[in-house]
Amino acid sequence: MGKLKLDFIYDYDFFLLSIHSTLEDYRLAIFLNSIFNIRLRKSEYSLNFKQKNGNFSIYDCNNEINFTFWSLISNKQVIEEKTAINSFSLFDTIYSTYVLMKEKKEVDYFLKIEGDLSGNEKQKIIKEITNIKGVLACAELDPKKLKTINNLIY
Repeated sequence: MGKLKLDFIYDYDFFLLSIHSTLEDYRLAIFLNSIFNIRLRKSEYSLNFKQKNGNFSIYDCNNEINFTFWSLISNKQVIEEKTAINSFSLFDTIYSTYVLMKEKKEVDYFLKIEGDLSGNEKQKIIKEITNIKGVLACAELDPKKLKTINNLIY
């Protein structure tokens, strides 16, 4: 008797943006709330994985008016670690940076919008985010081309 192999292909039905910014996550969430009239709030849970160090914050909002679900996900976390007192170092503190998606380590935040958006709406969102003071760049990402996209599916 032959074996059957079941292949599962996930359909990524969300709009994904990469955001390069000098803003803290809560400040960016406040700006997004005021511009798009949404209510991003810090989630009670965060993304953390056994094989990865770091704890990546999530701000999310269910926009029932437009039938969309918004998620602002941090891609980087900087952790302050104290060195041993007996170590021969000039500094007693080391800062370690952990990244959620290694192939996009230059990205600071991901904005994932689930729901039906037209091309014009997507371009307007990108333009509005780019105009935020403290945002350096914003671009659409194709989830199918990312190796670790499953890190953003929760």
